[in-house]
Amino acid sequence: MDVYFWDFHGTLETGSEEVLAAAINEMRIRMGMLPDCTPEEIQGFYGPPLPEILKRYFPEHETDRLAREVNRISVTFVPRFMRLTEGAVDTIRTLRGKGHRNYVVSSADGEDVCSQLEALGAYSVLDGVQTFLSQGSKNGENSEEFKANVMLSEGILATQRRYSTLPKRLFMIGDTESDMQSCVLAKEMV
Repeated sequence: MDVYFWDFHGTLETGSEEVLAAAINEMRIRMGMLPDCTPEEIQGFYGPPLPEILKRYFPEHETDRLAREVNRISVTFVPRFMRLTEGAVDTIRTLRGKGHRNYVVSSADGEDVCSQLEALGAYSVLDGVQTFLSQGSKNGENSEEFKANVMLSEGILATQRRYSTLPKRLFMIGDTESDMQSCVLAKEMV
């Protein structure tokens, strides 16, 4: 059995920049501000947690609270802007059919990612979802350390507990330098 870790934003899906920009602009309108967020700006911000991104658009406000509201708003825009990468669900189903395990790892908020996966019809084909904001940031990890630890804990330890076997191989499917660094870090930790 192999274990596959899929990055969500930019790998399994496209359009998250449009979703987040629309949600931020909706929040700005609700607060009596002009909408000034573009998907291109959001693309340049990927990496930091949402509260950090929101500081650019809401400098006078407490962004942890705003992040929860922006996440709730963003789900309403998923059907309009976000799409699964072509063939992603079929690939995961094929891998599962061959006995392999598939997890999403993301530096985004867990509730947000699960809601988006559900709205896209992909949640049910996964073995699990691990997110940085719901777990990693509590431990003081950065995004790369979090993903590396998930690869080790879910990939090796949890697989051994659940299936009484060690995975033959671990794979990380991602789209950023950060995803690649997570793999290097996980290898160094073994």
